[in-house]
Amino acid sequence: MDKNSFVSIYFTQNKLLIVKLNKSKKGVDIFAAIDLPQGLIQNHEVKDVKALADVLKSIWHKLKIKEKSIGIVIPEFSTFTKAMDLPKLDREEINEAVKWQAEEYIPLDPEQMLLDWRIISEKPEGIRILAVAVGERLLKGYVAASDAAGLFPLVVETPSLSLMRLVGDDEDLKMVIYFSLDEIIIFILKGQEILTSSVIGASSSSQVLSSTIARILRYFEETKITKIFIGGVPGNNAYVSDIFNNFKIPMEKLHIKISGINENDFQKYSIPISLQYTNTSEPTDSETINLLPPEVITKYKGKRFGVQLWGLLLVTTLIFVGCLMALLGTYFYLLQGLSKYKNISSLSDISYQKSKTASDEIKKVNTLADVTLKIDSVTYYPQEILNNIYKYKPEGVAVLSYTIDLEKGLIKIKGLSAGRVGLLEFKNKLEEGEDFQNVELPISSFEQGENIDFDMSFIYSELISGQTKK
Repeated sequence: MDKNSFVSIYFTQNKLLIVKLNKSKKGVDIFAAIDLPQGLIQNHEVKDVKALADVLKSIWHKLKIKEKSIGIVIPEFSTFTKAMDLPKLDREEINEAVKWQAEEYIPLDPEQMLLDWRIISEKPEGIRILAVAVGERLLKGYVAASDAAGLFPLVVETPSLSLMRLVGDDEDLKMVIYFSLDEIIIFILKGQEILTSSVIGASSSSQVLSSTIARILRYFEETKITKIFIGGVPGNNAYVSDIFNNFKIPMEKLHIKISGINENDFQKYSIPISLQYTNTSEPTDSETINLLPPEVITKYKGKRFGVQLWGLLLVTTLIFVGCLMALLGTYFYLLQGLSKYKNISSLSDISYQKSKTASDEIKKVNTLADVTLKIDSVTYYPQEILNNIYKYKPEGVAVLSYTIDLEKGLIKIKGLSAGRVGLLEFKNKLEEGEDFQNVELPISSFEQGENIDFDMSFIYSELISGQTKK
């Protein structure tokens, strides 16, 4: 389970539900429900991105939330979920096969659809996939508002995916009914697979709810549903009793052991609470589903890299200042000690032990001075080396992370290139310049035609030549 810290936001038509757990994920630090201006979200689509961004800014200010990373849950009604059987294929082939089948089963324009999938089972004859799709325009409204509010989306999920974590992944056939603020979500679950789902309005009558459940049960009448899990806050007190009286299937409340929140509030905030336990892996991970748009991933990779670089420079500076203070303290200590002996007429009166102690102290000062000078000499290396690398970097190539071996002069970078031409141009420029040598780029990097993740290594000439930079 990924322990990345982030704040969950569950968007409904009229409210935002916000949750953040503590570091151990065993207790709730923050939970809040915020009313939205009427008409801001209509038919599950954001109508005013700037207004929603202003609401998010105000929430972060009023609740004094420092965490900027977020996870988003979008309304279930706006999404489509489908399980598919495929032969054994590699990642790229699975992508194409899922997109092809999605055109047949999912009523969205393929050009205006964002889709992600995960492998839920594997057999010798093939694999089974769970795919989730959403309209690109609808999803980007929520993501754009979050971005405009200065927040960093890490994951986008649907309510049913979040609720699955609260039920367990055993192979028994189960029904989950969740009463959200503006919709009632009903789905059948087996292991990690959602077999079917349905959504009706939160104000629907008990008869409409019962008929929807009956229709789903008829479809699965050959297999027995062992239990119905109930969660959320029913808008009608008759809902739960009618379900039990009509279908006589054992029922159980959604629940996990967690502190900092009472049972009623847990039911209301179940979805954003469950999102806190998700793995925030990128959509390229075949074990997770994350509907985050690809361009958002690329953007925040760059932001995280900038934060990492700033942190590296800050730590280096603090180490240098610490060593310098220690050096000055030792110097004044020795100066004070030596002043005690300036009136002694002969060094022969000083014992061998005192002489040895002073000598040892001087050696320590020299060693500490050497360390300080070495740290000082490399303090600006990361930025200067990056500047030299960026001299040769063409448009369409992004450097996402790097490592530097100061002893060997070896630099390794990871990056993303829009295409092969730009990546090859980057390699050739590094080789032609005087700053770098022994440039190595695996030929496998050119297998993809676009959006190429690459690893490159080379030697920084000034590091191995022994030159000192200040």
